[in-house]
Amino acid sequence: ALLRPAPSKAASCPTKVGELLACGVPLVVTAGVVDLDDLLAEERVGVTVRGTAPADLRDALDALDALRADGPALARRCRDTAERRFGVGLALDAYEAAYREVCAPAATTRSGARP
Repeated sequence: ALLRPAPSKAASCPTKVGELLACGVPLVVTAGVVDLDDLLAEERVGVTVRGTAPADLRDALDALDALRADGPALARRCRDTAERRFGVGLALDAYEAAYREVCAPAATTRSGARP
């Protein structure tokens, strides 16, 4: 998920992130895309490329090689992370909460008038 840094990318999450993790594939992402930097570090399911210099790319590949040393445990972590962070159940819960909030009756004052 290497993306050109742009303000619009700070609040977007590429669909392929969840899809790749669900397939057990660790991620290599550009720094600053949503909160993926934190997710990758916390869950140990990928690496962040900090810049475009050859040394930055080498550092990312070295970090990825270190993760891959975990063998099958890495793929399991990726799948578990996808389910916990991007699973359809989470999306359904979020949509339901949003719809309940939008459709909830507006609060009224004692006189019955809306504020």
